[in-house]
Amino acid sequence: MNNAGHTRDWESCFGALCGSPVELVSREDIDVGSPVITFDSHWRSLAAGGIPLRSELRPTDIPHLLKWLMILEAGEHAGQPTFHVRLQGTAASALSHGNLTGHELAEFTAGDSYRSRLDALQKVIASGAPRFGRAVLQAEGHAPVQTSLGMFPFRTSAQGGHQVVVIAAPDEPELRRTL
Repeated sequence: MNNAGHTRDWESCFGALCGSPVELVSREDIDVGSPVITFDSHWRSLAAGGIPLRSELRPTDIPHLLKWLMILEAGEHAGQPTFHVRLQGTAASALSHGNLTGHELAEFTAGDSYRSRLDALQKVIASGAPRFGRAVLQAEGHAPVQTSLGMFPFRTSAQGGHQVVVIAAPDEPELRRTL
C-alpha cells in the first residue's frame, strides 16, 4: 500500500533506492567527484543569492549530469503537499529500477522513505537552499550501495511554483562509471 491507500503496482521499486529513507548529511560528507557536488556548483552559479528560475537550467550546460537528475514539481492535493516526477534521467531510473516520470512521490515510496523525502523536499523549498542526503540501495542478494543525494530548489514561472532537482549517485566512483 502506498501513502494514498492504493495497492502498489510498482514491483520495480523492490530493492530500489526509493525504498530507503533519506538521512540528511552535510555537503562536506559527499565525495567531491560525485555528480551531486558537480550539480551543486552549477546550481550555485545560477542562484546568485536566491532560488533560480527553472528556465535558467539549460540541458546544454550540464549534459554530463542529465542522466543523474530527477525533477520533482511541488503541488498540493486535498491540502497535502505532493511532488510529481516531471523528468528522470537514465542513471536515476536505474537506481529506482524504472522510470518514474509522471508519478507522484507517494506512489513509489512509503513509510519512513516517504516521510524522509517529503520532509527534505519541503525544507529545500522553505529554505531556498540545497539539502544533501544519503540513502542505501539494497537489492536482494547484493551488497548495499551507499548513495548520495542532492536536492536543489528552483522557481517556476507559475506564481509561487517550485520544482526540486534531485541528483542521486552511488558513492563508489566505479559504480558511477557503469551507469
